[in-house]
Amino acid sequence: LERELDTLRHFLSREGVSARREYGSDEGRTCVEVLEEFKACARNLSLDRAVACAPRLRPRLFSAASAPDLASGRVELCVAIHTWGTPFGRKRTGLCSRYISHATIGSKVLCWRECGDLVLPEMNSASSPPPPPVVLVGPGTGVAPFRAMVQSRLARAASPSSDMVASAPGGSSRCVVFLGNRHVTKDFLYGDEWIALARSGRADVHACFSRSPCAPGEASAFLGGSIARRCNTALRDQGALVWDALSTHLGSCFVCGSASTGMTRDVGEALVRVAMEHGGMSDEEARKWLRTLELARRFVVEAY
Repeated sequence: LERELDTLRHFLSREGVSARREYGSDEGRTCVEVLEEFKACARNLSLDRAVACAPRLRPRLFSAASAPDLASGRVELCVAIHTWGTPFGRKRTGLCSRYISHATIGSKVLCWRECGDLVLPEMNSASSPPPPPVVLVGPGTGVAPFRAMVQSRLARAASPSSDMVASAPGGSSRCVVFLGNRHVTKDFLYGDEWIALARSGRADVHACFSRSPCAPGEASAFLGGSIARRCNTALRDQGALVWDALSTHLGSCFVCGSASTGMTRDVGEALVRVAMEHGGMSDEEARKWLRTLELARRFVVEAY
């Protein structure tokens, strides 16, 4: 008991701040693990007191990967199982992603719906002009909301009351999609769907894989080439297309993905370079242009 108390007193002292962080947050220890390691101190701790002291679980928000227009009463998610190693070599798995991965058909999961920041420009009625183009940048599981957006956009374009032509090459209604991951053979999320869309001309799809070529064989011709690259590089490679969509046709750019990798910053810098190279702007003018898009909700970033 005294040994455990000495350790806890050290953790609570000014000198023990670093040790407490290494023991707790750096190692991702759970409340149960702490109680098991300090059994003597926890012996007289009631369940009610333990629950009251435990921090509340933070909600995990996932973007829907399916359009409500096509799947009434059902929603699809694209969830990566988060795994990592701690400084002391312990393997950890994300609480929510592990829970979802172990759920079986028929399991009940507590969930709710919230409105996100990614909202498509209004679709046209039969008498109005087609909606402006969209540039979608979704590395990793950031592709989820854009799969839903493209599904919804194409479904409405196919409705009898719509004059929108989503597949018109270079037209004002085009969808330009940039996908990113590491390996084409391991994590090309919804790959068959994107290849089918690219082949049919219903969307401009540019798949980027940082550690492997874009796609094998014939598919590479529909997905922007066969070299290993990232989304920000592909944006600059397709600068003329992106500038035409955002400037000539007054389109919108949506970005979704991890904030921890610097991806959102890199995409913003790529768009600045596009404006400089294809719009003849100075660095200062390009940044003001991007800020103008942001204020008009035509450049929207949803990072997690």
